[in-house]
Amino acid sequence: MKRRSNILAAALVAILCHAAPAAAQQIAPAAGSGPARTLTPQQERMGHCNSINKGKKGDDYKHAVSQCLRGEDTPPAHALTPQQQRMKDCNANAASQSMKGAARQTFMRDCLGGKTQ
Repeated sequence: MKRRSNILAAALVAILCHAAPAAAQQIAPAAGSGPARTLTPQQERMGHCNSINKGKKGDDYKHAVSQCLRGEDTPPAHALTPQQQRMKDCNANAASQSMKGAARQTFMRDCLGGKTQ
């Protein structure tokens, strides 16, 4: 009886040794073989959040990624400084008058200096 169980155990070990490599190939195919892996929308979002928060460390990274995954990754719009607002207004005025070249340069210089608007 003991001999029979030893034979069965040896046969079982032999079967497992020969079957394991074949099963492993089916479970994890070699890189570069087979169709490309498609990502779920959640995986794509996580990749996006990781890439935009690259360089952050520790709690700053965790907090930023957490906000990103919740959809809060867009920074709040900041108000323009008075100089930036003046530049925007002068540029719009010059564009509305179709100014080009030296005339535009003169207009922009005067407008930004507060002489015209």
